[in-house]
Amino acid sequence: MDNEDHHGPLIDTTIPRRMPEFIIGAGLLVVFVALTVTQVVTRYALNAPLQWTEELAAHLLIWMVFIGAIGVHRRDTHLRVEMLDEWVPPRVVAGIRLAFDFAVLIVLVLMVKSGWDLYQSMRFDKLPALRWPIRNIIIIAPIASAIMAFYSVGHIIGRIKLLQGKTDG
Repeated sequence: MDNEDHHGPLIDTTIPRRMPEFIIGAGLLVVFVALTVTQVVTRYALNAPLQWTEELAAHLLIWMVFIGAIGVHRRDTHLRVEMLDEWVPPRVVAGIRLAFDFAVLIVLVLMVKSGWDLYQSMRFDKLPALRWPIRNIIIIAPIASAIMAFYSVGHIIGRIKLLQGKTDG
């Protein structure tokens, strides 16, 4: 290994993880792991799998993805190619990201609208094993999209201020 390698850890451990989406996501992850372990034990050790554990775990995974997306979107830490940050002045990067932020905002607004329409149309459909309404699973899409759209507006405002020279980046 090269002694000149100064790369930091992949996860910034200095950031406090007290934001609601991280706490909720961590709780869902614990439940998800418990359900998965229960499913493995009942299927392979007892040879009597529980159908509802697999179904619930799959739907918890959907919720975890959306809640995690809220967390990374709030902090503007989605995966991206950051070569531009090193090669291009901050105002140019802000302009490029501003264009992407507008595109993301449009997509999120469309997801709110179509997610709500889907939620309304699933009024009578139920999960096969749990017999819960499917709309309880689907509702996370428009809710998470609305929250992320709110954060997108904040990102857009910040980038516009940067472009106008009202902040130092």
